[in-house]
Amino acid sequence: VKAAGSSSGMSGRTTNPLVLSTTGTYTLTIGGDFNIDHYTTEGTWLALSIGTSNVTVNVARDFNMSRTGSGPCFFDFKISTGTTKGTHIMNVTGNLNLTGGYFDWTFETNGGTNQTILNLTGNFLQSGTGYMITSTGTTTIPNGKIVFNKAGTQTISIATLTYVVYTNFEVSSGSTVELLSSLSLQSSTTSNWGGRFIVNSGAILDAN
Repeated sequence: VKAAGSSSGMSGRTTNPLVLSTTGTYTLTIGGDFNIDHYTTEGTWLALSIGTSNVTVNVARDFNMSRTGSGPCFFDFKISTGTTKGTHIMNVTGNLNLTGGYFDWTFETNGGTNQTILNLTGNFLQSGTGYMITSTGTTTIPNGKIVFNKAGTQTISIATLTYVVYTNFEVSSGSTVELLSSLSLQSSTTSNWGGRFIVNSGAILDAN
């Protein structure tokens, strides 16, 4: 996905986003990599839902988000203050590489309690200007969460701690997650926004 959108608009996002769904249940299956990039002075803005839709995205290889141009680059699971949030799940068989752009678990909603979840079989890498956040002001919406679910070892590497915020982590039984860098969890007086790192029974967190 490149150059989806037009002029500069709200919260740095472009106008006229590419929106994949509004209502109902929607599944997007990608047989290779899922790439979101921006390489010109224009903007890129992709949103999975602008309504109450339940969305599942299956990615067979890597999810790659970058920003090689000078314009804005945004990826949102949910936008619009006029509708409540549905269920939003992404399953990534490969790696999650965030090297540029703005990845938002929930940007706008008019209520709801569903947590956005990304099930990851590969590694998580943040570098460059890649930014991850749950930015909604709706206090009933929890932080988005990465669930590590490989039967084996996965890694977390975060180059800039302040660029991965209001994001939770969970390690599934049978999985080992190795920290290759420091990791920061946000403190908040709103319980849904307090950072959480869950290591389930049968899982391993390697912080050596």
